[in-house]
Amino acid sequence: MLAETSQNPTPAIDGVDVIRLSASGGVGAFTVSATGLRPDRSYSFRGYAINAAGPAYSAVATFVTLAPVGIAVSTSPAETAAGATLAPALVARLVDREGESVTGATARLRASLASHPGASTLTGTTTVTTSAGVATFGPLSLTQAGTGYTFSISDDQPATTFTARSAAASSQWQSVTHGTGRYVAVASSGTTRVMRSVDGRTWTGVTEGVPSSAWTSVTFGNGLYVAVALSGTTRVMTSPNGLTWTGRTIEPAELRSVTYGAGLFVAVASGGTRRVMTSPDGITWTGRVVPSELWQAVTYGGGRFVAVASSGDTPVMSSTDGLSWTAHVAPGSSNWSSVTHGAGVFVAVSDGGDDQIMTSPDGVVWTVRTAVHSEMWRSVAYGTGVFLAVSLNGSPRAMTSVDGVTWSATTFEEDSRWHGVSYGGGQFVAVASQGASRVMTSSAFEAVAVPAFTVVAAAPARLTVSAGPVPGASGAVMSTVPVIRIKDTYGNLTSSTATVTVSISSGAGGFLEGSSSVAAVGGVATFSGLRLHGRVGQSYSLTFSLSGVTSATATGLQVTGPGTSIRLTVQADAS
Repeated sequence: MLAETSQNPTPAIDGVDVIRLSASGGVGAFTVSATGLRPDRSYSFRGYAINAAGPAYSAVATFVTLAPVGIAVSTSPAETAAGATLAPALVARLVDREGESVTGATARLRASLASHPGASTLTGTTTVTTSAGVATFGPLSLTQAGTGYTFSISDDQPATTFTARSAAASSQWQSVTHGTGRYVAVASSGTTRVMRSVDGRTWTGVTEGVPSSAWTSVTFGNGLYVAVALSGTTRVMTSPNGLTWTGRTIEPAELRSVTYGAGLFVAVASGGTRRVMTSPDGITWTGRVVPSELWQAVTYGGGRFVAVASSGDTPVMSSTDGLSWTAHVAPGSSNWSSVTHGAGVFVAVSDGGDDQIMTSPDGVVWTVRTAVHSEMWRSVAYGTGVFLAVSLNGSPRAMTSVDGVTWSATTFEEDSRWHGVSYGGGQFVAVASQGASRVMTSSAFEAVAVPAFTVVAAAPARLTVSAGPVPGASGAVMSTVPVIRIKDTYGNLTSSTATVTVSISSGAGGFLEGSSSVAAVGGVATFSGLRLHGRVGQSYSLTFSLSGVTSATATGLQVTGPGTSIRLTVQADAS
């Protein structure tokens, strides 16, 4: 028999919370198994026997069940068609330090795409609470065909504990962001001013193409990392992968922060003629006219951009498009340093002044909130139902809130100056400008990678015209011959070898010469040698067809001049 030591240290028959186990046999050693035990608990147990005289007990001994320390992948998807349910299902389990399943543990896990070939849409249940230590995600499906799809499975619980990590270099790290499968951080000084990581724990320095500017902020959007600088010859740089960087030209400004939303990059500045810069692609930037405050941070959420400043009569401004801005007053007098959006509310923090936190439902009307301590709160971020703010000094140097109103202290590395924090990949990551530890991560379990798999095209569903047709002179081979692609319902090119036919669907006095039926190769049918005979000035339409799929039509086709060939129609004499 056994029981949790904290509840019953000397278990007895019919005692409180006692689990009775039985084994058959007479005299000797006996082995029994217990199921349903809770992880990371001390249990007291002892043997017993019952005869006519009553029960007899052995001495009490104890053991401790192992706690879950990680996530393991049980099954993962193999090759699956676009739009179909990924199979086998993605299943993960909690494991102890021996790699054994911890069936009594409960955790909330998240599956996210770590790498993928393009803008595929993932549908299905991606956040699951374990049952008996197991999480089954889905049903999941992906819409874009491609190779190299991988998932990452991570802890989805709010930030509760943090672990110090080693940065790639002792630089003054200012900002960190998460993109497709990797984290990128930038620094304002040091020999290494960019570092990246796939898990937030192990970091590698990056120097290729990185100018020696005072980089203050980095964001990710539309497949591109964009960083901005306070000073230096180059004030903007971009990278598709966080590894190779390209400097971009921008009007000189003391850029402090950059964000992405609604298809637009927006950067704000504390100095310069134009203190808001916008770009649709991160490469070409346009200055915008805004109040000349010392703008420190900008974010996007709830359908609008919101920026905060460290001084001025109107230290807040908002915009629905990033181009035209409206200034707003803020309560109190504080040096607002960072702003974020989550759970339908904007939250701003201050690194100086009377007020430390303010919130707003719309970025226009703000209310002061009470921080756990009056510190130099430098950055705030939101993820998995919780706000996290970090500080340059004081104790504690981090605080959390589920609503932005009520805040609680969180244990954090005390000797570091924390400048930036962001959420991505299932965890918070913070970076510091000084201190022995310059990176902190939040997840209780390290994220695990799922083996790569392939999504193939679904069944043929429609035809598309990818090239041509462009007629030349009547009867001549078309100057651009028609190239037809056989695609699935999601726009993926299939591997079909079916035969595509072409016919004139409108236009008088015309006919086609050449092969009107072409077998596709790898989903592509090329009508080489096709000729259109027609009248000059007459518009023609060609329709390309394949049984069971949506046809494609090319319209407005005109021959450029009379040809040299003729078509004879011979009719027999009726007599």
